[in-house]
Amino acid sequence: MNNRRAALWMIGAIISFTSMAVAGRAISGQLELEERERQSLLNQSFLNQLDWLATDSSLIWDQALPGEWTTQLRGQGMLPPGAAGLLAANRLEQRWQNLQQTLLRLGTLHCESIRYESESRTVLRAGATTVLVSAGRLQSRTALGGWFTHLIQQASGVSTPTAVICRCNSSTKADHFELALHWQPLDPDRAQELLFSLHALAIAGAESCWPVPPASGLARALTLSKSLEQANRAFESRWDGGFAGMGERERPEMQLCFGDHFEAGHFLSEACFEDAFQVLYAPMLEAQRP
Repeated sequence: MNNRRAALWMIGAIISFTSMAVAGRAISGQLELEERERQSLLNQSFLNQLDWLATDSSLIWDQALPGEWTTQLRGQGMLPPGAAGLLAANRLEQRWQNLQQTLLRLGTLHCESIRYESESRTVLRAGATTVLVSAGRLQSRTALGGWFTHLIQQASGVSTPTAVICRCNSSTKADHFELALHWQPLDPDRAQELLFSLHALAIAGAESCWPVPPASGLARALTLSKSLEQANRAFESRWDGGFAGMGERERPEMQLCFGDHFEAGHFLSEACFEDAFQVLYAPMLEAQRP
């Protein structure tokens, strides 16, 4: 494999959607599952279905299936005891059904194989739309993994839209899923050009810290359609943190790159930040379906 192709697939491996391992500890005494456990269980059930679909391209997933959580998790120490366990299983089932309904609204599910530069990968289709799914809320690795997959299939001549489905960000719809991102088809030459740009970004990022922190950068990108001022506030909020949770600045890898006291305003005032932001996010935003 040549260096350019290896770098492109390395990007895909880094940013593609991956499952989380189901927590192995007992939760005796808890009254409900923790959020990361719900996501892990849903991820695993979804991946089990994908594994089944991938065994034969003629297989389809055309109706919502029951999760059967109490049976599936019996004896594993995952569910709380008694009535609390039934409530936890019911909440899991609500999410599982909503995830399937969100997917099936796009069409019947099936797997297809696409090829790019002699490499093959399997993608999930809902009708004519390629879909990537996360059981959690939208994160940068899911967004960028979806974008990379979209570019790969467009460059390979497969002109289909791509959707990223994640859990709703609203606390009032915590058990519902939505189309977080939805990209329209691109010209193959344009997709190839953007893949080359990603390759250049990977090379630059290997030499020095990438100047756009991923979670804060995505928050800014998703808010940019409202106004630049609101987008910058979203960036600052995600970087600094607060009542909603720990700021991205507290993550060890961010402190390694930028130090302990790097302020959000330092990013926003630097030309290299805006240049890198536009290279990465402007094409993603332009390709969004109206």
